[in-house]
Amino acid sequence: MNRKDYLFFLIDSLSPSEKRYFRLFAQRHVLGTQNEYLAVFDGIDKQLEVGVYDERALTQALRKAGHKTVLRAAKNYLQTMILRSMRQFNEESNVSRLLQSRLMDIDFLLEKGQTSKAMALLRKAKTMAWTYHKFMPLLALLQAERRILRLQQTRNSLVTIEEIEKGEDQALQCIQEESEMRRLYDRTYLVIRGEMHARQKKEKLIDELAAHPLLKVSHAQKSFGLELLRLLTLSDLALLRGDTKRSRAALYKLICLCDDHPHQSRDEPLRYINILNNYLNSCLQLQRFDEFPGILRRMKQLGDHSREARFQVFRNGLFSEMLYLLNTRQLKACLALVPEIAVGLKAFEHKLPVSRKLSFLYNIVALFFFNEQFSDANRWLNRLRERDYPDVRRDIQHAARLFQWVILFELNKFDLLDAALRNSIRFFRQHQMMNTFETMLSNVFLQLLDEADSRKHKLIFKKAKEKFMQEASALKTEMFFEEVQLWLEARVSGKSLAEIYMTA
Repeated sequence: MNRKDYLFFLIDSLSPSEKRYFRLFAQRHVLGTQNEYLAVFDGIDKQLEVGVYDERALTQALRKAGHKTVLRAAKNYLQTMILRSMRQFNEESNVSRLLQSRLMDIDFLLEKGQTSKAMALLRKAKTMAWTYHKFMPLLALLQAERRILRLQQTRNSLVTIEEIEKGEDQALQCIQEESEMRRLYDRTYLVIRGEMHARQKKEKLIDELAAHPLLKVSHAQKSFGLELLRLLTLSDLALLRGDTKRSRAALYKLICLCDDHPHQSRDEPLRYINILNNYLNSCLQLQRFDEFPGILRRMKQLGDHSREARFQVFRNGLFSEMLYLLNTRQLKACLALVPEIAVGLKAFEHKLPVSRKLSFLYNIVALFFFNEQFSDANRWLNRLRERDYPDVRRDIQHAARLFQWVILFELNKFDLLDAALRNSIRFFRQHQMMNTFETMLSNVFLQLLDEADSRKHKLIFKKAKEKFMQEASALKTEMFFEEVQLWLEARVSGKSLAEIYMTA
């Protein structure tokens, strides 16, 4: 698949209801006797079943069906029609889009001389804009109200003008403050990304950002968006200072803010999902696992809003649930998640970041490993290692090579283990990655392979366990070190890995 297949990814991202709506929309916009662009849409949609875009096959199928269109032109027109249909489909999906539609309706009614109808619609739209703190559309509505006022010229025109001016002043102030707060939020993000260190010291910049007057007081009553940005900025600044507790406290206030304005959360569920996910991340760092069940329930409820919401719940919510169950040693409950994760990995294959995909796969491998389902662990490990990603989560890909040694040993696939061991050692040396941990672990497996008498393996395990314990302080930050420790303990004690894992 190449980069030019933008329509393949766009159509793949559409939900079944969106595709159904587009087809109905397309049937109302037929060009001539044949709807060429709909045929292209159906052809690409059919190729989604196999997950591969083939432009040559698509062209041949169109010609066979009697379509003589130039594919490039048809694809360009198809994109235009998809975007147009989705504007209609989503015009009432949130308040911002709905207000834009209402503004166009008001302009149309005014052009047709329906002043009273336009005014009735404007009053409802204004109420909605104030309720949801949508200040940019509100300014446009107030300008429309000025136009209506000039057409109507009532006895209360002066009072109305004063009310409009007061509303404009309030909206402009909120817009200005939100814009300034967004600058603070963006600058904090740049510090987190490490892109502002060269201009001034990190600590000084954090202090300057934290001292801004807008961060000192709550703005919840005046502007939901302003208060939301304030709390997000405070949370990020606390993280920059290494204060996870204060960051979590700011996020907790943010959740309370959303709970106090439920219409805002319903209007933009993706934003609320992201807030809940950030809160779970802080709870994970603080080992506050008692809060996970309730927050996870909230996230799953938000997944019903749209396909994008379902994706975010999968990407963040299901991943957090897996981490929660692994950390609280709930192996059976975690195993029950695997089929759902497998469905999500397939459904969101093109959208899921590679880093998150690798993390999902590694955790599944570890899950089956601790449950001593080594064949399943190996199957998922092969999926993890089916492709090399040079710039993404090298730590996971590195640990996967080490994991392979253990799993192949447990499966008694010694010939494969020997080949994998020597291949990985060569790879590590070539890339200057053969460090203390890799050297120690590879020596263990070289000894195991050299010793044909399996009864003597326990002695090798015992010596390896002692050596790894001696080096624990230096190696504990190595990914896969904990897995190795638990595995050696299980093999020395004769207990199952699950028993060892549950009491670790």
